[in-house]
Amino acid sequence: MPNWLDMIPFIVVLFIISLLIFYLTTYFDKISTGEVSSYYQSFSVLSSIFLAAQLIMLMSSTISKSSETNSKMLSDKIFALLGLFGVINFLIVITIGIVLNFYSTQG
Repeated sequence: MPNWLDMIPFIVVLFIISLLIFYLTTYFDKISTGEVSSYYQSFSVLSSIFLAAQLIMLMSSTISKSSETNSKMLSDKIFALLGLFGVINFLIVITIGIVLNFYSTQG
């Protein structure tokens, strides 16, 4: 059972990436013509930073634990940090969706 719980951060990262891809495909015309608020750029950079931090933590802990077969993949500290970063990044991505949907500019 603990091995299945270690998959939660991976699922959260995949969900955030798929939500970002959904927003990019849905609002592609607005983004490409520049009809979005300046907040979009700020929150997009923040989301990229959090996503990069999550991926670095996931990959480094996965690579370091790959030789041990029966141990937990993620330590409790890394698991908690990934959960915190996942919640913060999810809130940032939801804010990106709100900005793209409701705040548009004219060029």
